[in-house]
Amino acid sequence: MIAKIVPAVRLPVKAGEAYDYMIPENLAPAVRRGSVVVIPFAGRKIGGLVLAVSETSTHGKPLKAILGIANGLSPLPDYVVDLWTKLSRIFASTLPRFVYTALPAIPSRAIVGGFLVPPSVFPKPARGSAEKKFFFANSSLETLKIVKDAVASAGERQTLILVPTVDETAAWAKALGNAAVCHSSLATGAKYSLACAAAAKTAKIFISTKIGAFLPFSDLGAIVIVNAGSSSHLQEDQDPRFDARVIAEELAAATGAALTAIDPMPPLGMTPDGSEGRWQFANAPAPHETIIHDLHDAARAAKARVLVCDALETAIDETVSAGGRALIVLNRRGVSTAYVCRDCGAMVNCGACGTALIVHQDRMSCPSCDRLYPLPDNCPKCNGLDLKAIGSGSKTLFEALKKRHPLSAIAHVDRDSWQTNLDAAQIVVGTTAVFASLPPTHLQFDLVADALMGAGQMKSGIWATESAARVARTLASYLAPGGQLHIQTFDRAAPALAALADPSGFIAKELEERAAFGYPPSGELVIVYGAGDDEETVWKQTAGFVATVNSHLPLVKCQTPTWSRPKKFRGKFRLTLAIKVPHGQNPHDLVQYLPTGFFAEVRKI
Repeated sequence: MIAKIVPAVRLPVKAGEAYDYMIPENLAPAVRRGSVVVIPFAGRKIGGLVLAVSETSTHGKPLKAILGIANGLSPLPDYVVDLWTKLSRIFASTLPRFVYTALPAIPSRAIVGGFLVPPSVFPKPARGSAEKKFFFANSSLETLKIVKDAVASAGERQTLILVPTVDETAAWAKALGNAAVCHSSLATGAKYSLACAAAAKTAKIFISTKIGAFLPFSDLGAIVIVNAGSSSHLQEDQDPRFDARVIAEELAAATGAALTAIDPMPPLGMTPDGSEGRWQFANAPAPHETIIHDLHDAARAAKARVLVCDALETAIDETVSAGGRALIVLNRRGVSTAYVCRDCGAMVNCGACGTALIVHQDRMSCPSCDRLYPLPDNCPKCNGLDLKAIGSGSKTLFEALKKRHPLSAIAHVDRDSWQTNLDAAQIVVGTTAVFASLPPTHLQFDLVADALMGAGQMKSGIWATESAARVARTLASYLAPGGQLHIQTFDRAAPALAALADPSGFIAKELEERAAFGYPPSGELVIVYGAGDDEETVWKQTAGFVATVNSHLPLVKCQTPTWSRPKKFRGKFRLTLAIKVPHGQNPHDLVQYLPTGFFAEVRKI
């Protein structure tokens, strides 16, 4: 007997997807479609997924034999193989790379050389009518109630709750009680045990980051996406690059599970039918006051750039004096955003990737590669001694408020200074990392403020307005009834401000504009990343790829390639190419033309 097996390894795009292996007699009763096995591959022992079993092989050479089978996980539920194959096409990747990402590493204790369990005991996935619900989140407590209702509606079937970050998994597990927690930081054995628990239905509720969308559930009844608009649901740092929200919708369709998505500002890409009848309010939003502060006016009045305008300072003072709580977000890390030499104008950049370094109190850090540097004594370009820190970060705002309110408990939160018990703080200051640190049961705030709308989003183009609107509406969701929302901005006519008063209208208008340009969800955006040792070679490869795509796929629109910022990162010259793919054209068609070392990221949302 011969098995066609997909190896769990990041094979090159142009390599094969399945390889023939001989099935030993002692494993013959166990190996079938969906079996998870251990195979010899390129001098290593790795996991693999069986696509099919046949009597003969098309290869003339002697075949290698399967070494063992993964006990407790094999075979996977029937729908899993079809789903993973479909996802590899949706995200313009390859099946081996998706199996590598989705299949947990097999610990040696789980590898067996014979069949131990009759196939009849493996549970079959239940099917049902998939229901979809999309909610605007007015508050974290409302979000918690919606999640609990979804768990209750699943009954005895399994529930998957997707949250953006690792830190949020613990908070949600505490809020919901008995739940299995899954994320990428777990040990190999723990990940494998969770996959076995999903397949055997020994756990009912799973709280996970994006990797939970690959768990092989045998009886999935409900999927909940918390903070559905968060970019943390995207896998952006390695290939295959995927979107857990898209996988959740495909998983719901494959298993018949009900899908619920919740967010203060819904992701526009999950609203292909427009705002009517798609996203809804579970309850009427609590009343609050919204105050917009023009930083241009504040700067003219003070004859200098201001961090917090007088009106907002007064509002914070009054809130604190009355015993209330305040949350102020400035989405910029550190004390300052850069060091600049007054003599030559050069910035102090990262030596590895060339990105301007963020200034902290006792060090500098690179926002791209997270390398740390000591504070410089002189300019690295001209050796000048006159260095100036420019821009203001959340740490500067924290120090200013701490000085102004010395008797109040003040907490600071960003990626470098994580806080967990924020209910004890009267004033909370930080970047948007504070959103992940606040548990679903947190105490509400009487005043919340965005110190600079749009700051630090690290997004441009079609996502910039949506990101700014999400920060503002998320802040509003933390308000106590009757509280105040303050927005400081240099643009009082910013489109994102419309989302505060009329979110449905904002979504409809943004969707109309995206449709005019063919951007998601009216089409798909494929970002191609190229990298190489030689600048000229990378550019020529990209130009050749564009010419080939234009000649073979006339419906797609390739934009002008641009060098990444920084141009050279970790020794490689890196280039980015955006391609608009209309509905009806499969983004996976691009994969066959990708040069070696190039990767594609598909944006559907």
